[in-house]
Amino acid sequence: MPPPDLTPQEVEKKLRRGRRPYLTDSVAHTGPSPYSHDRLALIPGMWDSPLLREIASDAALKLLTDWKTKMLRPPSEVAELDASLGILPTYTDPVLRRQRRAYIRLVKRLLKLGMVRLSRNCRCQVGVFTVGKKSGDLRLILDCRRSNRRFRSPPGVELLTAEGWSRVEVEMMSEGLADSLALGITDIENCFHRFKFGTDGLGAELAEYFGLPGVLAKELNITTLNGKPIAGDVVLYPLATSLPMGWTWSLYFAQESNCARMQSIPSLCTFRVMRDGSDAVVFPRDEGAQYTYVD
Repeated sequence: MPPPDLTPQEVEKKLRRGRRPYLTDSVAHTGPSPYSHDRLALIPGMWDSPLLREIASDAALKLLTDWKTKMLRPPSEVAELDASLGILPTYTDPVLRRQRRAYIRLVKRLLKLGMVRLSRNCRCQVGVFTVGKKSGDLRLILDCRRSNRRFRSPPGVELLTAEGWSRVEVEMMSEGLADSLALGITDIENCFHRFKFGTDGLGAELAEYFGLPGVLAKELNITTLNGKPIAGDVVLYPLATSLPMGWTWSLYFAQESNCARMQSIPSLCTFRVMRDGSDAVVFPRDEGAQYTYVD
């Protein structure tokens, strides 16, 4: 999250220069990349993705259960920040902002994949832009700065760095390695989008803090919403249905949930968890070691 003492103009400059957490790939360091519908990399669909509350760690679930008290800032605190630092702008890619057909096409694609749902309610609006990936494709990012101001800072996460890797040791015997050594890796593509908010209760309310720019019902050829007829000039907001890339809490929930899943796997739950600053992992004295890294 940008430092709180920056002006809105300075924050936007830093955002557009590609500072973390909006840009995470090593090659994507020059800021937002021009939007291209054909280069946009999205998940095939979210229909089989789990609900965040179903796979969250115990600590994360406690926060989610009482999110209005433990995660949201009091309205008075938000008002003070707005008064002292100014109302934050939102950045949307110029193509999506100026070319209505391009934006409507994107919304239809996101609806088809289940990445957004339509609602007449929106507590906070976000911007939409893209950044480059190593593959040359584009990653969809939401400018959640306004939403982030409404939430408290999330708990920190422990991500393994080179310091932690430097503590891995392998004992050598006179005849060579005492045992065979195996290394495995699994990557969850588009990880944040795999954790769904849900469409009722807690999830429905959370999603209202991440509303993309509104569209008219007639622009999407929609005449009913939730079984009720609506007029063509009704404004509908596409709400994010999963952890947004750009929300300060997304990394925490993704990391916590993935760590909890790793600990639930019988073949891995007895392995040492690698952390920076921990004792060295020594093979073959240690049966195994594992770590989770969300970027």
